[in-house]
Amino acid sequence: MKKTDAQLLRAARGAATPFRELYERYAERIHGYHLRRSRDRDAAHDLTAETFARAWLLRSRFRDDMDGAAGPWLFGIARNVLLEAVRRGQLASRRVAFALVAVVFAVPAAAIGAAQLIRGHEVAESMPAGAAIFAGRDATCSAVVPNVEYHCVLDRPPFPEVQDFKGTVEATVDKTKHVNGGCRGLTSDGLSWQCYLGQEAVRQRIISQDFLGEYAPAPGHG
Repeated sequence: MKKTDAQLLRAARGAATPFRELYERYAERIHGYHLRRSRDRDAAHDLTAETFARAWLLRSRFRDDMDGAAGPWLFGIARNVLLEAVRRGQLASRRVAFALVAVVFAVPAAAIGAAQLIRGHEVAESMPAGAAIFAGRDATCSAVVPNVEYHCVLDRPPFPEVQDFKGTVEATVDKTKHVNGGCRGLTSDGLSWQCYLGQEAVRQRIISQDFLGEYAPAPGHG
């Protein structure tokens, strides 16, 4: 039985595949919406990418008021993205210079060329290399703001002894084993995490200013 949009969005809170299915349902229509209004093919691709990137970040806030349909919600996001671009005068340029967030599902490169997806062995060589939550887990991370903020999804919870991961914070260390940032649990099941580097981790109150840069031979936990 085909799942409704609302069911896909609920499932997407802990996995990327359902959101990709939603993307495939609506991408062409959202792109057409932006193309008709911008009359710029390059800008339409960027606006479409920003629309779905924002929908990904807002997916937990979706309310099913239309009997399972997410179309009105998505087009509302698309309208806001377009209006913001117009206000900033960005449609006058060849490409819309959005600071695109990366989406943690695979979409056509033309639609979200700015995405920086990190998978598999690359995770161990990238920002979350020293986070205890990633030890022995298959993690997929995406750059929200490159070198500053990342969103990571795990295949299973990090620590079996923890019952609720929402709000839990974990320090991260770099290859030299010095604290370089931290992550915060977004969901109770421990599968979704938002991670920050450097001063942004301090601003997010994940680590203290004094702890940033400290030598930590093992990543923090707890």
